Amino acid sequence: MILCLSSGSRERYRQDVILSLAMPEDHVLQFRYDMNWVSPIILDKFKNNSIINETALIAYLDQSDKEKEPELIPCRLAQIINAATHGSTVSLQFTLGEFAYASDIQALNHEIRSLPGGTVPDWGEAGKPRGHYCVWIESQKLSTVVTSSELYVWENIVKHIAVRNDFLCEKCFYIVDSIVNVNFRTF
Repeated sequence: MILCLSSGSRERYRQDVILSLAMPEDHVLQFRYDMNWVSPIILDKFKNNSIINETALIAYLDQSDKEKEPELIPCRLAQIINAATHGSTVSLQFTLGEFAYASDIQALNHEIRSLPGGTVPDWGEAGKPRGHYCVWIESQKLSTVVTSSELYVWENIVKHIAVRNDFLCEKCFYIVDSIVNVNFRTF
């Protein structure tokens, strides 16, 4: 499974978290990463194109408090449908799946950080992040994560995220039930 993290360090990254929660299932979403933030295992999967159809777990990484280890909060499962490199960056396109919820954030973080291959960001020298934001984790299912399309699961994820420093000023979390074509008639 590929762990795709987005933080709150930039507005665009916060919007990626909100969009991952807002858009309906099967909607296409794209993340872009500087190659320095992508684990070598994932970069190898780019080279041989074996990243397509992999399951991804999209998660928010709370790095707002440099006095404690960054915390992951899962948001959504997704399927990778396209991957490309562009100079020093990589892009991943996903089709969104079910919401991913962990009631015990500490247990989830312990589980992910103890998996082989995981190089999830922590604090390095001078308070700078070290690790990767796009990581291969040796698991297809995490015991601490429940997946569902139910609205109450979405609400529980938002409760975890809305209280984080990065989202305290966010005015609205929303969910789109579906996107449909509307035929307008002209008169």
